[in-house]
Amino acid sequence: MIRQAGRVQKSWAALEDAVSWYTSKGWKVDHTGERILSEDPGLPDALLAVRAMLRRAYQRTLDATNIKLSELLYQAGSEPNINYSGDSISELVESASTRNPVAVLVLDAFRFDLGMRLSGLINNGEPVERSIVDAARSPLPSITPIGMALCLPGLKDEVKIKVSASTKPEFSITVEGFKGNLALASDRRRCLKNHYKLKDTAFLTVSEILDASKTDFVNCKERGKLLFIFGSEFDTEGHSGQLQIKGGDFQLDRYHKVIRLLR
Repeated sequence: MIRQAGRVQKSWAALEDAVSWYTSKGWKVDHTGERILSEDPGLPDALLAVRAMLRRAYQRTLDATNIKLSELLYQAGSEPNINYSGDSISELVESASTRNPVAVLVLDAFRFDLGMRLSGLINNGEPVERSIVDAARSPLPSITPIGMALCLPGLKDEVKIKVSASTKPEFSITVEGFKGNLALASDRRRCLKNHYKLKDTAFLTVSEILDASKTDFVNCKERGKLLFIFGSEFDTEGHSGQLQIKGGDFQLDRYHKVIRLLR
């Protein structure tokens, strides 16, 4: 799989070709890469050289596809015609009602390949397909202050971004009609609360749901028809190096459990 992926970029003539490949099967290469990069203390010595070879092959594949993608982005002169995740879910969020409540999981650093794997966990053992994944666009640069701001549904106006010229740059992300900085988590919640007229109890974290002792902790009567659940596990473990050591299966299982509890 990795060897084939290392050559696939030669057939890309436009940005859409790269997007189509990755969303259909390219994400599986990243899943395989995660398994190769994860540490396994029980791996026999005889396989260490094989793992090192596979890691080098995966890195070469990443380099080749990323270089080609950068070239296509430059040639296109614009980002792909794909919605940001906030735009993609706006209609669903607006439809939330007491009869059909909606819960939105806002997961920092949650890549497309992780979404496909989580969808597979949800569908596993189900009589019908209950989960599908729609591709969404990430802003460039793809960093938390900007990315999380553009995850917010209901932003009708253009988001304006400013960066301070200092040794430690600070972001100011604003949208007309809201006096606040969407680079800040507290202001993002305040923006959602004001726009959708939510209760304070409508905002939860993944850990709060999993650690709750009451079975009816997530109660629409108490919390409202629209909930936002935040998780930063993949971002935190990515920065600390834990994600490379142990992979993403543990956190995916936690997110799957949250979804089961919400349902």
